[in-house]
Amino acid sequence: RLTSGTLRRPDLARRVGDRLATLVQRHPGLLGASLAWRASAADRRLLDAGERAQIVQAALEATERGIGPFLDDLGLVLRPWGFEPESVAGEVLLVHGGQDATVPPAHARDLARRLPRGSLRLLAGEGHFFFRARFGELLGLLLEPAGG
Repeated sequence: RLTSGTLRRPDLARRVGDRLATLVQRHPGLLGASLAWRASAADRRLLDAGERAQIVQAALEATERGIGPFLDDLGLVLRPWGFEPESVAGEVLLVHGGQDATVPPAHARDLARRLPRGSLRLLAGEGHFFFRARFGELLGLLLEPAGG
């Protein structure tokens, strides 16, 4: 609802978002607590292991001057991309957390099916934030030979 509302009423989303950003700037613990609200068990483990503070700090810095840039970025993801995944000729590897409660794995499966040369590595024990702990490993995937 929030994301579709952002596209339908960007002016309202910006006003509400700016108010929320101001509230979070004053009370960052609220954001830290909300991260775990609908998080998977895998994400809660990462958050409890110290990632929560880093995510909150990044969010505070990103919204220091308002929510606008965040909403612009969200709009890029939510709006039509200007091409169909079926038209992508290159090889695409999607890596997704199997316990992602924010972006369900079904979305990754669907996108992988639509990409002619797409493949999916679904990491069963991982959630939405897994990339933060496995960033180096994920970058290493770029060095693997095609089909590897």
